[in-house]
Amino acid sequence: EENLLKKNLVLIGGGIMRKGETAEIDQWILKRTAKKKPKVLLVPTASYDFEGYIKDFSKRYRSYGAEVNVLRLLGTLKSKKKIKNEIINSDVIYFGGGDPFILLKNIKKYRILDMLKEASKKGTIIAGLSAGAAVWFENFINFKHPLNNSRITLEKGLGVLEGVCCSHFNKELAKRI
Repeated sequence: EENLLKKNLVLIGGGIMRKGETAEIDQWILKRTAKKKPKVLLVPTASYDFEGYIKDFSKRYRSYGAEVNVLRLLGTLKSKKKIKNEIINSDVIYFGGGDPFILLKNIKKYRILDMLKEASKKGTIIAGLSAGAAVWFENFINFKHPLNNSRITLEKGLGVLEGVCCSHFNKELAKRI
């Protein structure tokens, strides 16, 4: 199960979707499903279910030919059965960017990792951007505004993948690490 999950992970270090920076990889993810109209489940938890992000993601992925559903984990308590049903019936599950800690908390709270392992058996792709990518590693580097001299910390992830993830790594950040 764990190996299938690893094989089905597509992790994007960063990029701004609304600027088209992830368009090529987003389309590649959908092609990997080999479905005419792939079912994509957006998990916008890391962005605190920000409506602007949800609308932009949904519009963009629909323009690529996908059917988009949204799994909001914040606010009203969700039944694990309903969450599992949405996950199992999706071709792609996409974890968006934002706050990795709120995402980790909810993945653990709803035992989503177990659901994803089951979905992986049928080939479901698990994608993640920024925080949605970083949490899958043993550890990840966390920072708010690294160029404004905020503290950089090493945090514990889910441990699906070995190593450390540093989302949005660039030349300026390399100088600070």
